[in-house]
Amino acid sequence: MKVKYRGCKFSDLSPIVQELIITRALCKYPEDVPYFIEHWDSQLLINEEHEVLALETWIVRDKYVTVAHLPGGICPIWYPLDILEITDHSLRPDWEVSYDMDAAGYLVIKRITFPEWAHNDSFLGNLIDENDDEFVVYMRKLREYNIRSL
Repeated sequence: MKVKYRGCKFSDLSPIVQELIITRALCKYPEDVPYFIEHWDSQLLINEEHEVLALETWIVRDKYVTVAHLPGGICPIWYPLDILEITDHSLRPDWEVSYDMDAAGYLVIKRITFPEWAHNDSFLGNLIDENDDEFVVYMRKLREYNIRSL
């Protein structure tokens, strides 16, 4: 699957997505949240195509937010799917789907990606924490898929 960034201002994002980005800023740059908000999309170039490593559904205050994880340096970087244009809908043959139940008891797609991540809720957190096992898998998948990171 491939996507292009359409370009948008932070103020154009939905309040839920703004909240997610501010939360990400607080985790990474607590001393400089305004700068991070101003440059939240700095790693994306308008109309440049990017490979998607995973699609994930997040439930935030009873609202569904679909995010696309794009290749980053040592770990993927998530962006809300609604700011991206899907240019290639095909999924990799080795990708798998994992499911979850929402608060109302409905089955929802949780994640679509390679098996090591699809069925491991700790994969991304462990990768962010620089766990060797997840890092080896992530780097192997980048090489296998012939993807350069952002």
